[in-house]
Amino acid sequence: MIGSVFYGIILNLAYSKGSFYITCFCSFAGEITGELSSGFLAGSLGRIKVLCMGCFLCGISMIFYTLLDSVVINYVCIYFATLGIAGAFNVKFIYTPELYPNKWKYIFVDYN
Repeated sequence: MIGSVFYGIILNLAYSKGSFYITCFCSFAGEITGELSSGFLAGSLGRIKVLCMGCFLCGISMIFYTLLDSVVINYVCIYFATLGIAGAFNVKFIYTPELYPNKWKYIFVDYN
């Protein structure tokens, strides 16, 4: 589920408002920031909290992205949406192997 949202946001960048290059830069900056921050926060806050916060941040940002019409606000929403979902995507690969037994680990990592 998280992977579908992550790749859906990336594929939807071509249809966003404003400059394509600035949109891609905001998405790239959000991905790098999300991956680095989730790696540090997963140890201190816990994996489930970081996973939930990333999904919540992405959802709220996408709601504002669809409701508001300003190009600058859309850039900010794309940044925060990719920050949240990239962090959740990163934590998914840390948390899932700890959750499932060794024999089923790789099957459940694919389905999450």
